Amino acid sequence: KAIAPAALAYLERFQPAATTSPPSRASEAPSDTLPELLKNPPWTRPAPAKKGVAAVKLEMADFPETVHLSAELRDALLKRNEVCTPQQFRKWTQGFPRDAPYLRFAERLCNLCDRDWAIRAWNDTDSDFWNIYSFRSEWDQTAERLLATFGPAVVPGLLKIAPMAPDHTYSALARVESARLAPLFADLRATSKKFRGLAQKWLKAYPRAAALGLIPGAVKGSKAQATALRWLAAHGHTTELEEAASSYGVLSQVSALLEYDPLCEIPSKLPAMPAWWKAERYAAPLLKSGGA
Repeated sequence: KAIAPAALAYLERFQPAATTSPPSRASEAPSDTLPELLKNPPWTRPAPAKKGVAAVKLEMADFPETVHLSAELRDALLKRNEVCTPQQFRKWTQGFPRDAPYLRFAERLCNLCDRDWAIRAWNDTDSDFWNIYSFRSEWDQTAERLLATFGPAVVPGLLKIAPMAPDHTYSALARVESARLAPLFADLRATSKKFRGLAQKWLKAYPRAAALGLIPGAVKGSKAQATALRWLAAHGHTTELEEAASSYGVLSQVSALLEYDPLCEIPSKLPAMPAWWKAERYAAPLLKSGGA
């Protein structure tokens, strides 16, 4: 189909003139002016020896857990609770979980007058029992309501439900300062593009809890947790890591993990480049000293 004259005139504005010469390439710099990284690329030399770290089995240290909700948000969530009477409680919980349709919506646990029963029911019941759509709804705010009502006691149940409703559940868990959440956020940082930013935000916000929660897995051999420790160290939290390592009695092991050389991960042989790769089509890097 013919292009309208107005559209054609617009497109021609971006077409280079025929007389325009291609941009000139910078002259090639002498080899002795190249930085060491380009003169001697890591993949052309033997990989440094990996420092072995003996695996250690540790029990995660106790940490005072806190749910960080603004006073305004906490009040708004709690105002939605309508605490039931003992008679209503008996009616709603009779036959649970086999025959308790009212409680399939987890936010209704916040209305129960027996707080301890509600927490046990939430943590001990299979995640398939709960209506998952209430966790996927932005309006319901089910995960936040549970945290506002019951505090960190509901974290085990939230960890079970999170893979089924990750968007709102992970963001709710990110409000909890808890060492037992550190492995979760280390794994999200390592494996999830979608939640990597959220995971790093949590690690940076609660470095002490993160350190206490990551060290047992890292010294046992978890790559994701060891990498998260290095990320914390690179972002100014070495003090918290050293204090946590000292409390576990594994300062030397953690120090060895932090001294890890990333060149160890570079393969000795790089994979073949795809057919579309043509090095001559790309401009060479320009050096500060001049040349390319």
